[in-house]
Amino acid sequence: MNWETTRGHAIVQWERIHAGLGRERPVDLVAEVETLAALCAKTDEVAGQPDTRCDLCAAFRDVGGCARVGSQITEALRATDWDRARVYVDEVLQMLRSDGPRTV
Repeated sequence: MNWETTRGHAIVQWERIHAGLGRERPVDLVAEVETLAALCAKTDEVAGQPDTRCDLCAAFRDVGGCARVGSQITEALRATDWDRARVYVDEVLQMLRSDGPRTV
């Protein structure tokens, strides 16, 4: 799978999460956020070893990494703070729809 296809899959996943905000159970959305791994898998393929993936991923540089964003989204979802969760999901979607993430 190339970067454009990988990015397209990630966008679809994040759009599904965005659509579920305020409609689906927070626990289900948290589970979906925690399973987003298409970009990590592609970075692993490029890096050749999983422990270097964050160093190569533009998402890590551009938005502080999936762990930071994921934890912020998870925290907002657990608090049922839909507006705050929407801001974070919008941030990820904006980054994905622009030109990233790509490896360095």
